[in-house]
Amino acid sequence: QEDSVTFLPDSKPYQRTYAEWTAEWWKWFISIPIGDNPLNDPSGERCALGQNQTGPVWFLVGSGGGKAERECTIPAGRAILMPAINVECSYAEDQSLRTEDDLRACATSDQDLVTETAATLNGSVLQVHRVQSPVFNLTFSVDNVFAAPVGPTKVVSEGFWVFVKPLPPGQYELHAGGLLVDPTVTAPVNLVEDSTYHLTVEETLQSQMNHSSFQ
Repeated sequence: QEDSVTFLPDSKPYQRTYAEWTAEWWKWFISIPIGDNPLNDPSGERCALGQNQTGPVWFLVGSGGGKAERECTIPAGRAILMPAINVECSYAEDQSLRTEDDLRACATSDQDLVTETAATLNGSVLQVHRVQSPVFNLTFSVDNVFAAPVGPTKVVSEGFWVFVKPLPPGQYELHAGGLLVDPTVTAPVNLVEDSTYHLTVEETLQSQMNHSSFQ
């Protein structure tokens, strides 16, 4: 079962696998210092930070826990990649992880605790797909959002993702969220992700040029 609006996990949008795109999302996310990071942006005014201005995919962040409602303007012709809920595991953050298999197992065991996910576009249900990234290299900079030790490391991420194909110019409401429950912790619910974006997709000179070059 699929909707016509999202990419499937076994697809290769823009010559990269879905899983590789999730790794690119993390590289983008981690590259933005905590003070500027879109995760800590209640309004959405930072949603263009660090985006590849000519690349085919626009990245959106989740809420980081709790509810977030943001506005974002996106150039036409871009796909949108957004987590409903996700995690990454790295050698830098957990010294007990010794091998790439350890990284994979760490990410999987976390996301196995996700009990529900959901996504909608203008109220219509979108497919949410669980995807694990390949092992990838990442450099944690000073003031990174996780306060992880600075320097290069290897990472695996896993999560539940929404990967929306390019939308025609217009106004949209994109919602994604998830619930992770850890039975070993006393609090009944540990992580609620609930993000709503009020999107404006607009034609720009760049997107018009991109369209014309594909003709």
